[in-house]
Amino acid sequence: MNEVDVVIVLVVGLSVYHGAARGVLIGAIDLFSILLALTIGSLIWRVAAVILKAIGFPEFLSGLLGFMLVSVGVAVGVVYLGSLLVRDLELGKWPDRIGGGISGLLFGLLLSALLLMISGVLPHPRESMLRSALGPRIISLVPTSYSALERAGIALPKLVVLPLDYRDELKGVRRGPQFLQINFSKLDGMTCMKCRSAVDFQGYRFQRGTLISPKFQCPNCGRTTDGCQTFEGFHRIYDQCPVELAREGVKFDCGVWTNGDFILPKGPCPIDGNELKKGRHASQGPAVTSTAASGMR
Repeated sequence: MNEVDVVIVLVVGLSVYHGAARGVLIGAIDLFSILLALTIGSLIWRVAAVILKAIGFPEFLSGLLGFMLVSVGVAVGVVYLGSLLVRDLELGKWPDRIGGGISGLLFGLLLSALLLMISGVLPHPRESMLRSALGPRIISLVPTSYSALERAGIALPKLVVLPLDYRDELKGVRRGPQFLQINFSKLDGMTCMKCRSAVDFQGYRFQRGTLISPKFQCPNCGRTTDGCQTFEGFHRIYDQCPVELAREGVKFDCGVWTNGDFILPKGPCPIDGNELKKGRHASQGPAVTSTAASGMR
């Protein structure tokens, strides 16, 4: 046990105590408010982002603040209204406290996981987290929660870094951080650019420390990707057709889940019908490694 385990025990313990003191009804309202806030926030954050951008906030910050403002506003409103509705309801003392403690336990586990996600981005806290007895177990809740929410239709916006143009990967040029909202679970079955088989979505996986990324794998050729090695995923992430770039001699590999070999897209693109004809691409073109989905939180 190290300092990370102590922090986890304190956070979870205080959450259980706080939940037991407030009771099961308020605890249930707290959990419901979080789920509802994330759902509504993921649906209408762009509205708030447009307003913030018009005021003068940068694009990526408008998205981040828009999502946070909507989510926090919904959560606070639900907790306030819910507290008014249940204030006159009375349950048995011990059932109320036990139920409140259970809801507090769930809240404490989620809060601990989020704190570990944030601290794990930094080198030294990450090492302590990985050496702790509880840290790896607690933080595993995050990718599981991501996948479960997406399968339920709730795609949370994610902070990512994209190049201005896919070819700019060669130059290291970035557009900067931005909010990207993609339900990666719905991209299960996308078309592999190497062999044209349907890829399998394997969920979210830790990629560097506590940074997570979606992971797909082709059951036929074994190619791994965050989505960029598929026709549909490349279109969705970069708003470009990989065939168009391949005609310039660009070859592809995934910088997140690297395969070690660069490829050209095989056959027609299922999105726009573009196809790389034999002899139409440069024989010695630039090889580009995609890092589109790295850095997700």
